[in-house]
Amino acid sequence: MHPTLIKAAASADAARKRIERVADLLAKLMQDIHGDEWKVDISHEYQTEMVVIIPHPGRRHRKPAAPAPEVA
Repeated sequence: MHPTLIKAAASADAARKRIERVADLLAKLMQDIHGDEWKVDISHEYQTEMVVIIPHPGRRHRKPAAPAPEVA
């Protein structure tokens, strides 16, 4: 495989992993605010890219936790 293709594939994979980490963080923050467990669904389909974060179906409602202070 050509080095340029290898570099592009590695860059795309790193970007995909960053998107997953950020979506997981957002789901955790939604849990902290609203309670419940939140589910992440990421689609990388052509012309239908989207990130959906919804309450996990079938879970009992839990009270929200007190938000933790942000660390910058």
